[in-house]
Amino acid sequence: METTLLESIERRLQVLKMDFQDDSWRNPLPSGPGWYFIETNTPPERFKEVGKPKGERQYNIPEKAKASSSLEQVGACILPSENSFYFVYSGEAKNLKARAREHVSGHDKTGCLALKNYPLLHKYEWNFHFSPCLFGNDPNESKLVRIFGEQLWRAKYGWPILCGK
Repeated sequence: METTLLESIERRLQVLKMDFQDDSWRNPLPSGPGWYFIETNTPPERFKEVGKPKGERQYNIPEKAKASSSLEQVGACILPSENSFYFVYSGEAKNLKARAREHVSGHDKTGCLALKNYPLLHKYEWNFHFSPCLFGNDPNESKLVRIFGEQLWRAKYGWPILCGK
């Protein structure tokens, strides 16, 4: 039986516990292309309390959480059930290791979560799920496949509340 792209992504999915104090958690991540999904047990209302981003391109977490409420109204948003873990972000990258770094401690001019800037969120647990993209040797060649895989995942599981597009 033919394996679909989404089944392929799910079969290779691995998870690492994120750490805001020690960067070594990223060591097992490949420097190649793939998909990633950020999971936490942070209550959704906490995202609205963290304040504005420090960097000019870093994501405005309170705004993204607020904007997702329109998707919540139509049942398309991923939300936790009773303090459980849930996915708050999904993406694709040509370098998974670099993208994980950016989402923790990204540069002021990089579009990313930059979670290190929000101590309020550090008391919760965070996990980085990833699946390498094995389609095409060149990360630029696999870009459309990665975008398609990310959209397939969202169609199945819903919209993560910190995603903007």
